Amino acid sequence: MKTFPLLKLIFLIFFITPSIANDISFIDMDRLINQSEAGIYINKKIKNLKDTQDIKIKKNQENL
Repeated sequence: MKTFPLLKLIFLIFFITPSIANDISFIDMDRLINQSEAGIYINKKIKNLKDTQDIKIKKNQENL
């Protein structure tokens, strides 16, 4: 019968996979954002965008 391998697959997916996934408890997002290369790069980009927007806002305020 072909249903037996299908039942094995269903058993593996529903009963073994969740027990493996429970091993991860948390991810330190602060460390990931502040110390990884991608996080540092993104933080620099955001800071540059903020600085340029602040300059534009100050110019607009002076014009008003």
